[in-house]
Amino acid sequence: MVDGDACKHEARGFRDDTDDFLEALKGGEQVSVLVAPAFLGNYPNRY
Repeated sequence: MVDGDACKHEARGFRDDTDDFLEALKGGEQVSVLVAPAFLGNYPNRY
């Protein structure tokens, strides 16, 4: 868990596991991805 701006009340945290994710893909591991509905609102026409 990375401390910082995720939540000043420590109710939520943030962990960047991008490197672990990419290594799993390279190793042939099956990965599921869940995307919040708000994603398209935050990144319109990008993905």
